[in-house]
Amino acid sequence: MFASDNTFKNFDALVIGGGPAGSACAITLAQQGFRVVLIEKTEMQCLRIGEYIDASIGTTLFHLGIKESQWIASAQRSTGVAVAWQQDASPHIHQGVFNPFGGAWRLDRQKFDNFLFAHAGSLDVLCLQARLQLANYIDGKWHCTININNNKESLKVRVDYVIEATGRANPENLAPCNKRIYFDKLFAMAFRADAPGMLETTVLSELLLLEATTQGWWYSTHLPGKQPISVFLTDLDLLPRGTPALKQFLYSQLKAANLTNEHYCWVKDQIDAVNWSGFNAHTGMRKTFMSNNWFVTGDALMSMDPLRGQGIPDAIDSGVQIAKLLANRPSKNDPIFIATAESFNAIFNERLLERTEAYASQPLYAGNAFWKRRQH
Repeated sequence: MFASDNTFKNFDALVIGGGPAGSACAITLAQQGFRVVLIEKTEMQCLRIGEYIDASIGTTLFHLGIKESQWIASAQRSTGVAVAWQQDASPHIHQGVFNPFGGAWRLDRQKFDNFLFAHAGSLDVLCLQARLQLANYIDGKWHCTININNNKESLKVRVDYVIEATGRANPENLAPCNKRIYFDKLFAMAFRADAPGMLETTVLSELLLLEATTQGWWYSTHLPGKQPISVFLTDLDLLPRGTPALKQFLYSQLKAANLTNEHYCWVKDQIDAVNWSGFNAHTGMRKTFMSNNWFVTGDALMSMDPLRGQGIPDAIDSGVQIAKLLANRPSKNDPIFIATAESFNAIFNERLLERTEAYASQPLYAGNAFWKRRQH
């Protein structure tokens, strides 16, 4: 399919990462007339967390030229958020996760990400399952070698811009600057029901349930198609070492979450079977969003606590912002870069304040390590 010689093909931009930020960036660049290559190293079949998005997603996607009828197959309406944040007898029902938006959606991230990736392809973006092998900045251009189909083929491209959208946990090693500032050690452990007996509908099936425990919190919902998922979030250094001790810790945190334990009781069976997926969910920000026409966007740029429930809209907005920044091909010393950096810093600081306020609303466990770290 691709030439095996050393000829470099010319494009305007290479976007690394086919999640919401990367696809949104590629779509916006293509709409502006850029020739774009979009690469995603996975087959998008792995676990992708981000099952709840508020109504702002509709406006965000509309600005990308995407109608609700086009992405609706990957989502279902949610009736709101049940927040058991202060060990009350019954949860408080909200229309959003600590924000004013209503009409939220429960999302199948695999379907949603695949849709955005395919939509980019429909706009003549060259979309590939591939990974970056080499990248050299020569005479104001990035010369990149891309491995395709598990190294069976390769493509060499020469581009003006590289945009990294690889998520919070997968910085691109070839980036000119990938140093990051971390603000916590948040770690997530995701449990999915995988047996028919685990799929009963409960009164909370159409809600997102948030429930505080002594050393973290649970995040539970039903995906479109009724598959339940439950995620426990705590700090990595608070997790005991060794499987037996870790299981006992998870049992205690599940038992402390009365509603989660009642309506997602199958989680105990998954703990018994040591059947979970763990991943970083830390809050952090890259020290710089650009260097030598290499830009960073989405969670690769700034990743926020999942408690906000705004991760996907924020990622898409970030991707669009970078694409629009490049629309007029600004020169290296253009003041727009300083203004953009200041804008990103202001957004991040605002999100940190929201995070502090959300955690401060849980007074019961204020003396425990997890909560104490976030309430000051």
